[in-house]
Amino acid sequence: MDLAHHGGGEKQEGAIQLDLQAIVSGDGLEQVIVSCMVAAGIWTGRDSDGASGERLACSTDDHIVIRGRIHHIDQTLHQFWLELLTTARGGRWALWYDLAEHPRHGDAFTSTSHKAISWRHNLDGRIDVVEGELDFVYACPTLAPWPDPRT
Repeated sequence: MDLAHHGGGEKQEGAIQLDLQAIVSGDGLEQVIVSCMVAAGIWTGRDSDGASGERLACSTDDHIVIRGRIHHIDQTLHQFWLELLTTARGGRWALWYDLAEHPRHGDAFTSTSHKAISWRHNLDGRIDVVEGELDFVYACPTLAPWPDPRT
């Protein structure tokens, strides 16, 4: 599976184009979540026991938005909101993880924006491509604001 390749064509010379859909397909989604959690120092190694997610309609080839749930190895269930964005040198990731409070009325987790939900963790970083492998790097403080995928 080719997740990243050096581009010419219409993209900037020497740019790396990530195939975001391939990155989150199959077990890839779980691997991305775990990579982000490990990069931020919240999890260590193989703490996950399965993940499922729903790609939202506002997603594009260059900006994927997924909300979902991941099981910790201790069998606790955690909600997450993941955004991946391609950049000229790789990509960016943002992960909102674990609801801070459970909604009283209805399921706020069905919202179409992470901003409508109170989260315990708000993580942000970049995706580097090192010798063909993806490296999820945690950035603290967070990077520039995320674009609104609806615009």
